[in-house]
Amino acid sequence: MTKTLKATPETVHWGYFSKSLAPVLTVADGDTVEVETFSYPRGDNFPELLTPELQVILDKVTDIGPGPHLLTGPIAVEGAQPGDVLAVEIEQIDPILDHAYNRIQPGKAGLGLLPEDFPEGRLTLLTLDRQAREIVLSDKIRVPMRCFFGIMGVAPAEEERWTSRVPGEFGGNIDITELVAGATLYLPVFRPGGLLSVGDGHSGQGDGEVDLSASETSLRGRLKLSLRRDMVLKRPMVETKTHIITTGFDEDLDEAVKIATRDMIEWLVTRHGMERLDAYLLCTLALDLRISQVVNLRKGVHAMLSKAIFR
Repeated sequence: MTKTLKATPETVHWGYFSKSLAPVLTVADGDTVEVETFSYPRGDNFPELLTPELQVILDKVTDIGPGPHLLTGPIAVEGAQPGDVLAVEIEQIDPILDHAYNRIQPGKAGLGLLPEDFPEGRLTLLTLDRQAREIVLSDKIRVPMRCFFGIMGVAPAEEERWTSRVPGEFGGNIDITELVAGATLYLPVFRPGGLLSVGDGHSGQGDGEVDLSASETSLRGRLKLSLRRDMVLKRPMVETKTHIITTGFDEDLDEAVKIATRDMIEWLVTRHGMERLDAYLLCTLALDLRISQVVNLRKGVHAMLSKAIFR
């Protein structure tokens, strides 16, 4: 069954995840949800980004923070219990509008990778060529679109209000560019129902998201939600047509690298029956370590292992 979840004042929460948020939609295991998310530079005036539906949300939603992201959800999956794994199959993602924006925050140390180099900041309106699936920077520069939700996460285990800015074991602001249509995100469940929320729509981003934001835009996506009780996870994991991807998040980038690599070794041991030393050797031969983002307090790493190596 396919259900629709529009972004309205009753179906969004702004700037946080919480174990106490009630679901705005409940679906059965295996159902598909067509979900809508809005992105807007709050406090600024960009009519190109402002739909009537978003204006209603801006007018009515006043409980905001501590993070900046507008999230749609939570969505509960019937039967989901702590210890389960929620599989989020991303079937389709499309931009809603012909524009996006990028914000380089002015004068705030620690926001973005190089705040000391660009203290003046800038807010830029970007044009999207939706037919060509390109972000138009100029007559000579067009960046291929890679639409994905920068934030996808379930309810955290303990926190009453976890900022939408910082990723965690429950997911959240993971900013992994591989989460385009065709990918599956696996999330460990910490609360009954799982309680999935999504937002932070991106029509494009490089690994790292170095200036603090991406090509931020409103998106519409189709997600199939299923429970996987044959998996045990401590933190998000991703599968694409070509790769298995483990993740690591930590304030220390080196520690994030270790977390992602250890999870891949554990996956090789449990799924392929490898000895730990052999799995470690395979990782040095075939594992690609990529930086997801460096601007969300906890830095992110995703470790990619090609499926093509397995016969």
